Amino acid sequence: FNYMLLGSLKLTFSKDISFACMPDITKNKRVLIGSTSQYHGKEPSIFKIKTNEYNFIGIGETLSDLKCGLNNNGIFISNHKIYSRETGKGLTSGIIMRLILERAGGLNDAMRMIDQFPHAGCSSYFISHREKTVIFEVSPNVSDIIYPQKGFLIAANHYIAEKMVNLDQRSKIFPENNSIQRDSHAAYIIMQNRRKIENKTIKNILSNETGDITSSEGDFTTKYSIIYEQGNSYLHISDGSPIKNKFKKVKI
Repeated sequence: FNYMLLGSLKLTFSKDISFACMPDITKNKRVLIGSTSQYHGKEPSIFKIKTNEYNFIGIGETLSDLKCGLNNNGIFISNHKIYSRETGKGLTSGIIMRLILERAGGLNDAMRMIDQFPHAGCSSYFISHREKTVIFEVSPNVSDIIYPQKGFLIAANHYIAEKMVNLDQRSKIFPENNSIQRDSHAAYIIMQNRRKIENKTIKNILSNETGDITSSEGDFTTKYSIIYEQGNSYLHISDGSPIKNKFKKVKI
């Protein structure tokens, strides 16, 4: 428990974004998801875990610090750090991610676990299963759920729910966190391609440098990008920015 608590209090920075395009605006009428992260430090590992009880793919520096993943029940989940001084005694987001990938059979399972676990810090969980996608925003003392609007949903490093935004102190703690800019650029591209969105569109969003969705140089560089089509048992993963790196298929 002490390790999990101390890990949550380490001041680390990342620029994350995940987004889902729902069946009513995609060309193939399936949920299409993109997710990517920029940060300092070493490249993340891709973990493929298979036991008699569960199978999942997880991406992170360690299994106790996962940033996103997909399990054999079709649950895709990613985590976005929220920069706040609110802390408490509880589990880190990386541990919660792993527990969900191991144990959750559906969206309601994942949401129930997030709701029941004590949280050491502030996070935004992006969760998708079958044709449903939500953002579950949490802090040590309060939480809220965001649902898709206009056929899509975007999570980045800021709160969306009205009762959560006052906890967000990114401008003081992490001024370089331009999450609103990343969110806006992704939303603009989605709106411009409504009803004809396909994997190529998701790749174009993940390759957007103008909105700082990807970066291959400077202090923050893209460590991975993901394209996922809901219902598949694999992820398409790019090591680094998709501008310079090809996507590879990684099966559970």
